[in-house]
Parts: sequence; C-alpha cells; structure tokens
Amino acid sequence: MIHAYSTESAIPNKALFKRNVDAAFEDLVIGERAVTLNKKSAYLIQAIDGSKLLNSLNVEAISGETIGIEKLSTGCKAALLIQLLPEDYVISCIEVGENALEQILRMNRGSIYLPWVLPLEQDIRFDMSYTTPGRKQQFYSYHELFEAAGGTIWQD
Repeated sequence: MIHAYSTESAIPNKALFKRNVDAAFEDLVIGERAVTLNKKSAYLIQAIDGSKLLNSLNVEAISGETIGIEKLSTGCKAALLIQLLPEDYVISCIEVGENALEQILRMNRGSIYLPWVLPLEQDIRFDMSYTTPGRKQQFYSYHELFEAAGGTIWQD
C-alpha cells in the first residue's frame, strides 16, 4: 500500500520526512550505507534513467560512460529511497518526472509526499491512502486519484 500526503501538514509528526531527495540519498545510500542497492534497485535505475547498475556506487549511463550513483536523476533517487526505506520515511515526489512517478506508483508501497496530481497516460493500479488536510481517502488507480483531485495542486 502507498501512503500519500497532499501537504506537509498532513504528514504524521512521527514520520521521517525527506523533503530534499538528493541529500537523503547522499546520506542514506552513499554516506551511511544504511541501505544496499539490490536487483529491484537495478530494475528501477534501468527503467527510470536508462542506466545499468554496475556496483553499489556506479552505473553505466546511456552514453556508455561509468558514473557515480550520485548522478542519477532526482526521480530515480526518490524511487530508490521509497523502494529501500521503511514506510515511516516519507519521500518527497515534488521533483520526480512522469517516468519516475509511474515506477513509484507501480511499486505499490512506501510513503510519499505528493502535493500535485498531474495527468499520466497510463492508468496505474495500486492501493493508496491519500491524506489531505482533514480528510483521508482510499484510491485504487491513478486516474481515480486524478479525477478526485480535479488535476489540481492541493493547498495547505
């Protein structure tokens, strides 16, 4: 199940909110090595950035060049954090692109800060609790969520 929050004020106080995805990735994946990349991580890196995971610190970019994982896109980093961290971490999806958002939703797990609902070509099926100020709703597809939000940005 995905736990999504439309505003920062909707995020539970006990949650570990990671607003800055790049800094959280640097700290938890590269620095502390609190989590380890795995086969699912390799799939996400390929699906989102088109790169191939070579080892825990490097990928082969589309150009064939070996680069450090710190150079992955912010969307890819967000997806990896959601995949690797427990659900008490809420990962910001403000800077993720459409391809990363699709992969994040397909995981059907984790906690995300999703202050906007934009149209996606594909209707992705999932089980999501979506919390807005004063209201918690259950959604089972992205199109259902988009229709309920009116394709808008939620406001605090």
